[in-house]
Amino acid sequence: MFGADLPPPAGRLLTDGESLAIGDLSLKVIHSPGHTPGSILALLAKDCFLAAIRFSKRMSGRTDLPGGSEKQLRCSLEKIKSLPPRTVILPGHGVKSSVLEIELRNNPYL
Repeated sequence: MFGADLPPPAGRLLTDGESLAIGDLSLKVIHSPGHTPGSILALLAKDCFLAAIRFSKRMSGRTDLPGGSEKQLRCSLEKIKSLPPRTVILPGHGVKSSVLEIELRNNPYL
């Protein structure tokens, strides 16, 4: 798609609720499909690193590309809503960080 080379297939898939150790860090994996199949959130203490859900600043990820699902994205957003309100959100894609409690008040997708 878009003329780009795709990365090789994953050596193994991460599961929902799994802890992933990277050096001294421990990340909790939260399965969050919708924007793309197989998307995850990686939760580190108070920070939430959002992978391909592309969520923040009163927006949510697209679901119109191959493999996207609005229904699955809504379920993934429900998981985000259950995180502590002070969770820092680092969405990627050049989108600035936010805090969940701000998004809960201002993001129409939540």
